[in-house]
Amino acid sequence: MLTAISSFSQNRKAEKLYDKAVKTYDKKNYVKALSLLNKSIDANPKDADSYNLRGCIFQDLNRHKESIEDFNTSIDLKEDNPDAYFNRANTYYDLGVYISAIRDYEKSIQLNPTDQDSIEMKKDAENALIELINE
Repeated sequence: MLTAISSFSQNRKAEKLYDKAVKTYDKKNYVKALSLLNKSIDANPKDADSYNLRGCIFQDLNRHKESIEDFNTSIDLKEDNPDAYFNRANTYYDLGVYISAIRDYEKSIQLNPTDQDSIEMKKDAENALIELINE
């Protein structure tokens, strides 16, 4: 019983840290948001949303390798999260890895068929790939 209470307490702590990180991220204070997310992940290493948000911050900081690693972890923890696929696709797109971007946009659309951002970005990635092939 004590283990369950301790686990609940850690998850609650992780949630609070995550919520603070979201607010901090929205203010574009990436360093502080990263610190909060690292603590959130330490408190609950199975929280897919924390990895996803940290991946977004790494993406904003052009730390693409770390970004992809965090999106991969988020997807491993929560395979039905269209946001993680969309965010990883954006990183691949930024890197010019259009085939991987298209694949992830397709998965995001499969999980959330009404997401216009994924639909538009998939078209952009397809067009970028066509331009690359025609060069």
